[in-house]
Amino acid sequence: MISNDEYINNLSTEGFHIFRDVLPPTLLSSLRLEIDVAIRDDKIKGHTLGNYSYILQNKGGSFVDLLEASPLQDYVDAVLGDTCILHSFNSISLIPKISNPIQNSMHRDSPRFCRPYLLAVQILYMIDDFTTDNGATYVLPGSHLSPDKPTESEFFSKSIRIVGNAGDAVIFDSMLWHAGGVNLTSTERRGVTKVFTRAFMKQQIDYTKATDPNVVKLLSPRSKRLLGFNARVPENLDQFFLPADQRLYKANQG
Repeated sequence: MISNDEYINNLSTEGFHIFRDVLPPTLLSSLRLEIDVAIRDDKIKGHTLGNYSYILQNKGGSFVDLLEASPLQDYVDAVLGDTCILHSFNSISLIPKISNPIQNSMHRDSPRFCRPYLLAVQILYMIDDFTTDNGATYVLPGSHLSPDKPTESEFFSKSIRIVGNAGDAVIFDSMLWHAGGVNLTSTERRGVTKVFTRAFMKQQIDYTKATDPNVVKLLSPRSKRLLGFNARVPENLDQFFLPADQRLYKANQG
């Protein structure tokens, strides 16, 4: 694997780094099936604003396996510290020939520009091949270093596409301007995203309350940390005055 120095340099200067062969074929096969089911079920329940699914740890065994394995976690921890938590754990599937105004517009996933302090990074796992034909993500290298939004013409003329094989992944700075492409093929293109933040930041959804208790029982201490279980806020004074080893908010959480 790449050295931390090279990865951190790429993340700092370009805003992203691509990793190859991160996920094994067996896990990819399971993820494809469970992504399709999760998105279908969320659509039926009205729990999605597009072709997305949220709170993946509740949606199937392959997602729990991905959370537990957490490939590339050491690289995330290298820049955010080993107390960072998951802001979101979601899947997306690009439907052929359909444009999504949320996904296809250029955006950055963190609105808080506070350089040089880094608040958030994310992993995009390629569950299918990412090609220019099926909507590979556009990124504008170096745009994470500027507080200003680029014009659309500047973005699309200077951006590059994140292409790769199923099982590859990219870590990018959440301040990097990016956009999903349009899938021009006849088959869906799936991905899984994990956004990581400092432990003191709020999550997209409170995973400590939203995660199925039966799933929580399966998780390692690291996975529980990633879901925010070391950074919970006391709900009352009885919890606030618990001994240090019983407190919901553990010491030194970033």
